[in-house]
Amino acid sequence: MRRRLLIACSLTALILLAAASSPSERYFEIAKNLDIFATLFKEVNALYVDEVDPGKLMRTGMDAMLASLDPYTNYISEDEVENFRTVNTSFKREKIKVNNVPHFAMLNEETGYIQLTDFTPDAGKEVKNALVSLKEKGAKKLVLDLRGNPGGLLMEAVNICNLFIPKGKLVVSTKGKMAEHNYSYETLNAPIDTEIPLVILIDRGSASASEIVAGTLQDYDRAVVIGEKSYGKGLVQISRPLSYKSQLKVTTAKYYTPSGRCIQVLDYSRRRADGSVGSVPDSLKKSFKTSKGRVVYDGGGIDPDVVTVNQTYHPIVQVLFESGYLFDYATEYTAKRSAPTDVKSFQLSDAEYNAFVQWMKGKPYHYTTALDEDLQKIKEQAKREKNFDEIKGMLEKIETTVSEKRKNDLLVHKDQIKQTLEADILSRYFLEKGYVEAGFKYDEELAKSIELLAKADSYNKILLNN
Repeated sequence: MRRRLLIACSLTALILLAAASSPSERYFEIAKNLDIFATLFKEVNALYVDEVDPGKLMRTGMDAMLASLDPYTNYISEDEVENFRTVNTSFKREKIKVNNVPHFAMLNEETGYIQLTDFTPDAGKEVKNALVSLKEKGAKKLVLDLRGNPGGLLMEAVNICNLFIPKGKLVVSTKGKMAEHNYSYETLNAPIDTEIPLVILIDRGSASASEIVAGTLQDYDRAVVIGEKSYGKGLVQISRPLSYKSQLKVTTAKYYTPSGRCIQVLDYSRRRADGSVGSVPDSLKKSFKTSKGRVVYDGGGIDPDVVTVNQTYHPIVQVLFESGYLFDYATEYTAKRSAPTDVKSFQLSDAEYNAFVQWMKGKPYHYTTALDEDLQKIKEQAKREKNFDEIKGMLEKIETTVSEKRKNDLLVHKDQIKQTLEADILSRYFLEKGYVEAGFKYDEELAKSIELLAKADSYNKILLNN
């Protein structure tokens, strides 16, 4: 095994050394370093004091090398490739469909709302059907919600943009080192509506195809983007076969919006001294212009036109949700009560919320807050500096106070817990519609969208860069 590996490395090095006779210094560097690596690998295997597994040692080296590029470039061994091969099996046929558009509705007499959570096959068709349906119901304005959408199929992003911009318009391009990885994607069909005022909601969870839709419609001044800066995933990967039935997944290109900006936020080519990766620094960001001359920047995801701060939930809300307590209480609540007339009219009364607080008594749950983490860091630092004993009593007093106050967290964070509990309850009565619309009355980004769409002058002012 060891001999075969050494022969393979040596042959590869010799082949590349032959190629290095060309003027290209790059090929010489490749050949030179392969030769060094082959001799190093040979000497380590021959001389190291303990027995070395050549396969494991080589895998460690390859993984470390690829990790220095980006997290998406990976070596996939023959055994790992097998996990992705087609397996034939028999099962009872059922039609199971997970919708890309779990919900769409009229927010008021003139404003429609479409929630898009994925970019799997038919995403464009689902958004189109929702748009047509809303227009038939009187929608003259639209909110497209891409918050938390991690992306998916590139062509579905193109299809969705095509609903709002004319045929033949550039949506996205990919550019790489090799010309074969350079592509341009344009709209192919007649649009549904190129005039309807449009707001797109994004947040830190909006990535990839979501960013292409938001960025493209922003570049054409076709929509106002509201929310938080998006995730910033603008890298393209392909798989290439290697010897011994293994594979290489490698980043070959980056995504660019019509204005020419790249949405990738982390700059893997410029690592810090400790090897960590940072965002593209402001000094290296380039400015671009939208169709109407608004300035936009690359290297940082999609910057919204109207910036909002997304609500941060207290850890108690998450632990109540994950522990199933909210789910269980919603089940008990709905089993004893008939459904409300509609989603908008439902709200838990103070007495009903207090009943939930009583129901929670004696039930175990634990969560860690930012304050808990800070106190722990202070303890560890004090121990390192040899003065923990002097402040131990003070820290214990603080911890006791925090622990006592935590007993009231169900009441202190009532608003956030109540929102989540109402959504769980309404999902029992109205399914997906109930769960989504339960949050409408607490949704600040959505309220901002409705307010902006109601003021044509303010909406147009943003798009005209005034």
